[in-house]
Amino acid sequence: MNLILMGPVAWLYSLCISQFWQLAITEIQSLLDNDAVDQLFFQDQRGWTIIMIACMGSAPLVLVQLLIAKAKLDPLNRCLLALTDNNGWMALHRAARNHNDPAVLKFLISEHPMALCAAINGSRTPQEIANVNNGSAAITSLLTDATNALVSRNYERIIGLVGPSPALTALAAPARIAFLTSLKHEHEFFYEGDGDHACTGIIYSFLSG
Repeated sequence: MNLILMGPVAWLYSLCISQFWQLAITEIQSLLDNDAVDQLFFQDQRGWTIIMIACMGSAPLVLVQLLIAKAKLDPLNRCLLALTDNNGWMALHRAARNHNDPAVLKFLISEHPMALCAAINGSRTPQEIANVNNGSAAITSLLTDATNALVSRNYERIIGLVGPSPALTALAAPARIAFLTSLKHEHEFFYEGDGDHACTGIIYSFLSG
């Protein structure tokens, strides 16, 4: 459920909308109490969070890093970068569309790599979004390489679970991404983390189907 945006975070939200980055950095540094941290998870009527707006506006790396650092103080251990807007996009999707600094995208990927393969509600992956909407060859190349590396690593884990499989090996790259996404959504399978035991059911279902 969306929170009611108030206090210092309401001011920070306005600063990010207006792209007053230096003032926003100063404001983030003052957000130390848990109530303020909780407000970082506010989503407006479009589902946008403050970090999504920052990514849409090409915010500097230091501001994005500060937002994540503050969000990690959340007593509920929520992941700010896992939140999705009304289109099913995460902060990385927004950065893939609008941002022009590879360092920001590298940081977002390092903090939440599963977003690379997230295509919720029929949406596109960050790589696909960058290919269509972002004019930066560096951004497109970065997302392509990171997505391929993520898929490769997790495919090796899956093959290790079920053994050699012609059905899995034959999948083209886009189908591999879709398959990994189905594992994540249906069995809470998180890339680069635990959950191997939870995803074996859908793997065997795929192989037998």
